[in-house]
Amino acid sequence: MAYVSLKANSFKEAVDSPYGYIPSKTATLAFMIVFALSTVTHIGQAIYTKSWWLLPTVCICGALEVAGWGGRYWSHNQPWVFSAYLLQICTTIMAPTFMLAAIFVIFGRIIEKLGTGGGLASVNVKIDPAPGGHIMLGGIAFQLGIEIPPLLWHDVLDGAMVTLAIYCLNFLHPGFLLSDTDAEGSKASY
Repeated sequence: MAYVSLKANSFKEAVDSPYGYIPSKTATLAFMIVFALSTVTHIGQAIYTKSWWLLPTVCICGALEVAGWGGRYWSHNQPWVFSAYLLQICTTIMAPTFMLAAIFVIFGRIIEKLGTGGGLASVNVKIDPAPGGHIMLGGIAFQLGIEIPPLLWHDVLDGAMVTLAIYCLNFLHPGFLLSDTDAEGSKASY
């Protein structure tokens, strides 16, 4: 299988690793490269558009993803090193939180541009919170109760999804789309 990278005498190493397998060298290098490229692009876009809030949000997300996939690469080469596992697990769990922070800032900017009318109207809507709570509980139970083939799903559900999100923000950059440009073409900075 393309995702499982085992050397001739490394079955014991794979079983002894914290993952239970050896992470793919190809996938880890690919994700390190795509996250590094996106992060450098975001830094340039943030500076160009003077969207300084992107530096402690999206740029940190990208840097943490690079570090996390670097930890997986380290685990490919030395699967028994627990520090490599901790590096990847901590950083790839924390990184999307910074992306979420950016999304909250973006939503705030959209509300500033469009006004609060829709938000005020939604305050009067009475919605039963129980179905939402059940959905969240089901999602947590799904994560804890179903055994998913670890390598493929980690690459797809973690790496690919965060890659999609971070590149969407590169191509639909909020510094360009939500800029305050007046009739003379000058931009306000945040």
